[in-house]
Amino acid sequence: MKKFHHSQSLRQIKGGFFSLLLLVAFANCTGELPLSDLINNTITLKVMGTYESNNPYALGFTDANLPANIRKDDVITAGAITGTNVTLTGAPPDVVAFANAIKPSDLQYYIDIAEIRLAKGQGKSSSQTIADYWSQFAIDRQLMCSDYATADGRSLANCRDQNGIGRLSEFFNGGFTYPAVDVPFDTFNHMGIYFRRFAVSPGARFNGDGTYYNGTDTTAKQAVTAAFDNRTIYAFDVESYLQNPYGATSTEPLMFPLQRKDLSLRIMHDKEPYVMEVRIAIHNMMMVHIAQITNNAGTPADSTNGSFVYTAPPDWNVDHKFNDLTNLNRMGGSMLMTARTYQPAKVGSINITGGTATSGEYFAVMPAGTAYATPVSVLPHAATAGTNTTITNLQPGSYDVYRMCDKRRCLTTSTAGTCDATDTTADGFPETAAPCGTYVVYSGTSTPVAIGSCSAACP
Repeated sequence: MKKFHHSQSLRQIKGGFFSLLLLVAFANCTGELPLSDLINNTITLKVMGTYESNNPYALGFTDANLPANIRKDDVITAGAITGTNVTLTGAPPDVVAFANAIKPSDLQYYIDIAEIRLAKGQGKSSSQTIADYWSQFAIDRQLMCSDYATADGRSLANCRDQNGIGRLSEFFNGGFTYPAVDVPFDTFNHMGIYFRRFAVSPGARFNGDGTYYNGTDTTAKQAVTAAFDNRTIYAFDVESYLQNPYGATSTEPLMFPLQRKDLSLRIMHDKEPYVMEVRIAIHNMMMVHIAQITNNAGTPADSTNGSFVYTAPPDWNVDHKFNDLTNLNRMGGSMLMTARTYQPAKVGSINITGGTATSGEYFAVMPAGTAYATPVSVLPHAATAGTNTTITNLQPGSYDVYRMCDKRRCLTTSTAGTCDATDTTADGFPETAAPCGTYVVYSGTSTPVAIGSCSAACP
């Protein structure tokens, strides 16, 4: 009789058991892998810093109706800063000249996103923990920066290691892929994006007579610093200014997280992978602002009209008065975001025929039946630059198509933080919606929309 070794017996037993598992798994074989639902349910999280979902405008686009450089707060004019008690012009270096000289190419961004979370419902119940309420599907910190240099000569090592310059470019040009894990089949209406830091350069501080604070022309920008990834950089901390609404005395933070509770992010039981697209309106919507500084008696040249000049999202929904010290650090609510899901294998598109819109305008879609009347205060479901003709990656369904224009700027005649009057000067945000009609999008096809069907001019 042939003898079997102990190890050989174990191999045979294991082999037989594995064969049995295969027979059970394929007993009702349909031609697909038995675990295909788990394998193929993948989410790609794409995050972009643009109003447009595809084909964004190049940085600093202009036309005959827009300022040559970055848009200015309405208190900044060509020759003065309005609302001050003393003149801020005439003595070089000049606060007005500095504010008017900032160009799109001058801007440098430093953005630190801690994580992105999903939830259902309108708020956490008393019986839930934060972990129970939020689906923590994208918890890796992401750094984006225009430069790796710091104020002390050291490098922004973590941002460099994450290719922060390249990621920032992707953020403003089609989006970057944010590391994320799959989420369960469901519909999520609540998303939060946790900003650890959002700083922008250049910024400068001025004395009450309009001269640079603590420096000359070559060092004025270095008088304004911010903390980013445990380093000091020459930039202005915009994130802290955006946390609270203008005129509010107390509220939940608006950037930690920046959130929406009215979304409809549907993840279906399907073998096709999904894209979850998140858009934050930053690109081409920045505005130069000036903020008054509280009187500093220890610095003789610094009166109550000392000021910071900085660049941040536009004040399309409030009016910032120069001499409003009460609301100095509150301009929140101007940063907008939205999100949607789509399956790349099942999308269609809308194609604008018969011409393009004026530079600075957009074409946008909302799910059919959505109230979207002027003045608009949310980002559209999807959009493209008006000089382009196609809105892509639309799930099959009915959509209301709009031509979006920037025709208004907020002016306030009474209550701080409200818009009880507007003028017709553009401020960067397209709050005017001209309807083009309702159209059906089918998978794999392009639905034509004649530009002539849109209102002849934005209201």
